[in-house]
Amino acid sequence: MKAINKVSSLNKSELSKLIDLDKHYFPYPWSLDSWKTLDLNHNSLFLLKFNAEIVGFGLFYAVDGLDTAHLLKICLRPEFRGKGMANTFLFEMLKDISSHGFKEAYLEVNSLNLAAINLYNRNGFQKVHFQKNFYGAGQHALKMVSSLI
Repeated sequence: MKAINKVSSLNKSELSKLIDLDKHYFPYPWSLDSWKTLDLNHNSLFLLKFNAEIVGFGLFYAVDGLDTAHLLKICLRPEFRGKGMANTFLFEMLKDISSHGFKEAYLEVNSLNLAAINLYNRNGFQKVHFQKNFYGAGQHALKMVSSLI
C-alpha cells in the first residue's frame, strides 16, 4: 500500500532516510548541512511511502504569498520507477501546491534525463529554456514550467 504525505517536520530517522535516498538515487545530492538546515516553513516536502517505508520524496520551494513554486527534487528508489508511481506522486504534489494558491510550477532537469522529461511532459510541464552547463561542464538543463490553474 502506498501513501503520500506532506510533512511539516522530520524526525532523525526520516531525515536519515531522505539523505540516503538523495545521496544514492538523485544525480545532484545536497550536502548534509543543506538537509539539516532545510526550512519547512518555506519549502513543501512530500514523502512517498510503501508499506510504511519511505521510498521517495518530493521537495518544492513554495513560499506563501508567491504564486510560483519551484520543484527542487523528486526522487524514488529505482525499483519503484516505471510503474506509474512517480506520475501519481507528482500529480498529487502539484494538486496540493495548487490548492495553496500557487498558479505555476517550474523545475530544472538534465537535458539527457529523458525519463524525467517524459514524466514532466505528462504532467503539463513545457520546456521554456535550455541552459548550457547548468549542472557542470557538458551537463545542460531544461527549464520547464507548468500552469496549475
